[in-house]
Amino acid sequence: MSNLDNVIVIGKVLVELTEVDSTNNYAFTLLKNDSVAEGTVILTDYQYQGRGQRNNEWIADRGKNITLSIILYPKFLLARQQFYLNQAIALGIYHCINDIVGQNVQIKWPNDLYYKDKKMGGILIENVIKGYFLSTSIVGIGLNINQTNFNASLNRATSLGQITQKKHDLTDIIQSLCCHLDQQYLRLRHKDYYGLKKDFLKVLYRKDIFHSYKTKNGIIYVKIVDVSENGELIVEDTQQQQSQYRFKEIEMLFE
Repeated sequence: MSNLDNVIVIGKVLVELTEVDSTNNYAFTLLKNDSVAEGTVILTDYQYQGRGQRNNEWIADRGKNITLSIILYPKFLLARQQFYLNQAIALGIYHCINDIVGQNVQIKWPNDLYYKDKKMGGILIENVIKGYFLSTSIVGIGLNINQTNFNASLNRATSLGQITQKKHDLTDIIQSLCCHLDQQYLRLRHKDYYGLKKDFLKVLYRKDIFHSYKTKNGIIYVKIVDVSENGELIVEDTQQQQSQYRFKEIEMLFE
């Protein structure tokens, strides 16, 4: 992957595996045994115990998609600011895919990539905190690229191949992805928190559109208006009353 010569952090070192239980698990194991360069990317053709958000299983066909993890050391970032890392990673993926598709790509809070109303990728970030700051972050990314058939239970899944009706070169997309992620991570390093959040909100799925959501208190009809520094979703009802929800406290409903 010679096109990664110009990256500063993400993609300088690549570890390519034929298969593994989980690239995030492998990253943690790597960190226990060695000193690992920041930005090391662990790639695999197939992971058989992939994990997503909410402890969901991430299922992807062998050799057809992008499954990787990135080792980062964002020690400059306060633990309460860790959602800025999520924003930077999500924006990197967004720009990579949007370069190919051109429109209708959005980020679904907190960590999914959507095309129209269907999911084409997800992020799982696992942070190690020391004191008030982040110490290590393992960033797991799964993107549906050339897979065209999905389990019936995944009725909201799509892939780049389905969207564009053609097969894509995984190496080319991985190179582009690393470059875009690198650019956004450098923005984070330079503490461009305002700019990252502004860009994140611009492409946030369902922002400023009223929809039904499920909460522990029942169904609410609200619109997304903002995201707090620590990643809580801020919504507003028809009476302009705002409320905030943490991850797993609110669920988007689809028709």
